[in-house]
Amino acid sequence: MRIAALAAVDAHHSAAPALLDTPERVSAYLLTRERDHWQTLYANGRVRTTADALAHVVYTAALTGAMYDHGRDALTASDTCTSEQAC
Repeated sequence: MRIAALAAVDAHHSAAPALLDTPERVSAYLLTRERDHWQTLYANGRVRTTADALAHVVYTAALTGAMYDHGRDALTASDTCTSEQAC
């Protein structure tokens, strides 16, 4: 419920309000907003990692949890990051 409320408030202030009537649409809306934010950070030079790479990092983090070394190894194995990059 809290996530749906967050999405509803954000969508209300958006130029193009979204239909948030199902959990799937709420999740899709929030994921899209997050990815747009990453793209903006990359475009403005505030981060050096692309939105695609950040999506891989977040997905891997969700799978590996707080196991930093395993997550880094998984990102290196999937060619998301090189061993020299700090992802």
